[in-house]
Amino acid sequence: MTNTMYTPFKEIDFGFSDAEGYVSSNKDMFNNIFIGDELEALMSPDKYYLIGEKGTGKTAYAVFFENNDYKNTTSVRMNLEDTDILSFINMKKAGHLQLSEYKDIWEVVLLINIIRCVRKDDIDAIFSFKQKKYDAMLAVLENYGLLAFRPEVVTTLSVIQKNSDRIASELKASILAVSGTTEGASSFETAEGSETKVIQNSIFLLKNLLIDVVKGLRLKKNRFLFIDKIDVYNSSSINFDEYKLWVKYLAEAVYYLNTSVFRAIKDRKGFIKIVLLLRPDVFDKLNLYNQGNRIRDNSVILDWQTSYRDYRHSKLFKLADNLLRYANNAVDALDPKDDGFYWDLYFGWKSSSTDPNTRTQDDSFISFLRFSLCRPRDIVEFLKAIKQQAILVNSQQTDTTFECFHSYKCQKSISDYFLQEARDWCLYKYPNGEFETIKHFFGFMNTGKAVKYSEYLTYYNEYIRSCENRSKMIVFEEMETPEDFLQLLYELNMICYIETAESGETYQIYCYRMRSISDLSPKIPPNKEYRVHRALLKSLNIEDENRV
Repeated sequence: MTNTMYTPFKEIDFGFSDAEGYVSSNKDMFNNIFIGDELEALMSPDKYYLIGEKGTGKTAYAVFFENNDYKNTTSVRMNLEDTDILSFINMKKAGHLQLSEYKDIWEVVLLINIIRCVRKDDIDAIFSFKQKKYDAMLAVLENYGLLAFRPEVVTTLSVIQKNSDRIASELKASILAVSGTTEGASSFETAEGSETKVIQNSIFLLKNLLIDVVKGLRLKKNRFLFIDKIDVYNSSSINFDEYKLWVKYLAEAVYYLNTSVFRAIKDRKGFIKIVLLLRPDVFDKLNLYNQGNRIRDNSVILDWQTSYRDYRHSKLFKLADNLLRYANNAVDALDPKDDGFYWDLYFGWKSSSTDPNTRTQDDSFISFLRFSLCRPRDIVEFLKAIKQQAILVNSQQTDTTFECFHSYKCQKSISDYFLQEARDWCLYKYPNGEFETIKHFFGFMNTGKAVKYSEYLTYYNEYIRSCENRSKMIVFEEMETPEDFLQLLYELNMICYIETAESGETYQIYCYRMRSISDLSPKIPPNKEYRVHRALLKSLNIEDENRV
């Protein structure tokens, strides 16, 4: 076969950078390119937290389960939004919700959303009495419009806040009517007293009633609820401490329902599970009870790291090759190629070796790795940037060239992407103005070379004085000491530190490289040398200075 039979690079569709786009379109493409090494781990009834850096595929796993009936499992995603946090905060401000009751209200919201997800034909009909209790519960919830929507928080919370006492009372009466007795009445207290006390008591009563019915469910297939977009909110209108509490009690509610309610269901063919999608830095700040064991026993951590030596066996390389293979699926169906063939077809060029002691040249994928944080989103964005360059020069070729990847426009596009990723990473805590303050620092550390700690301190002191003299520069808590600010830059992966081996060889150590199941928030050591990530240099207007 000749190259003319393959799709020209500029015509390849590289899909969506955010996997959520595959919910409504290109599902076949998504299933063909998806790398699902953690699917079996997520199938475990004991895995409740999916932890991964921004861009590592947390949403992709949730979308895969949502799009596919995988091993007798159907799933739904629930995206959280700013308005969800504000609903909790407003209930608290109105005096209807104490901090200690965040967990209770989350449990009610999650139980109702699980009930929305379960279809009647999922339930084993042989348990007729429990089926009647379930039907009675559905009738009450339906009457208040709680089953009319896709899983969400604001609507559920609003209805509960206005009607929790009536819902709880009607639900209790319906369940007892089905029983034909007062069985279980002693375990449910009647809500009475002031409006605030009524709401608080009725939420607790409603939670216990829902749990009682859900524990009686016997499912024929698995039902998963994935909770996503927790770190995407407008920090300019929501206090970070409020946000942390909101997520903390959500994580506690997820743990309680999974361990004490869903796992307690006996004689089941299928099981219910809620999975919370979290960034490692967010999870680490929650200070959950027994947090270390939850990470080890109840979490799946996404890790795409690879090395220059072993990249052809990595998930990142397989993803890139899958994208190129899918673009040629008709040809490949007639003449299937080995793994890596399509990458070599399109990216057969080499570049100067970054380690002349072990290799004379670097493969093209190594050039990708040098600019990446080992995230699948990085690879997709790089391919899109190269495609735009191929369109710009009207390339008719199948293969891409060294010049195409290293062109100024392509490299600037990649650099802009990384700066935007850093900005987005900050949004869960820092408004856009504060990110501009962070970015301002690099006007002082204006070099692509490694700098000593003493040099960093000089840059930092000049930077702080400059910020204090500028009305639009917001000096925030993490800027108050040079150590805290250095740590922030490290967590953003905007800088690394240099480690020197006994052999004299140097290594650039980034935060994402050091994260592990035992250390979700690695610290940057003082008194080292530090460097700006090469992918940021163009967007920060820093000269590369022939950096290796």
